[in-house]
Amino acid sequence: MSEKTHAQRVDSNALIEEYYDSLMIRYRYIDNVEPSTDYSLFGMSLKTPIMAAPVAMLDKVHPSGGLGYAKAATEAGSLFCSGWLFDDALAEMVEAGCKVIRGLKVFADHDKIYKTIESAEKLGAVGVCM
Repeated sequence: MSEKTHAQRVDSNALIEEYYDSLMIRYRYIDNVEPSTDYSLFGMSLKTPIMAAPVAMLDKVHPSGGLGYAKAATEAGSLFCSGWLFDDALAEMVEAGCKVIRGLKVFADHDKIYKTIESAEKLGAVGVCM
């Protein structure tokens, strides 16, 4: 029969406390509360502050394409930050219940930027980003 190790003979909590004491660190538990990443943005309750970033040519990688990616982000309780989308693709995502932030390019033509923002607002995007 093999001899038990020190860790097997000693309660692990006592072992950890003994180790921290040797380092002269005093630890304590704040509370036994389940952590939460819930937060509010633009008046929406979301489950995570991590947003799905734009990825080009998703339709070439997976049959569900950008729509599937946006749906997955929404199901995870997050937002989908789109890349440069055509209005019909944005409308399809919004109609599917996706929470989409419309990505837009910095154009020298300011009117084009304003029109893109107006279009995103009309189609139901929750915001715009560059």
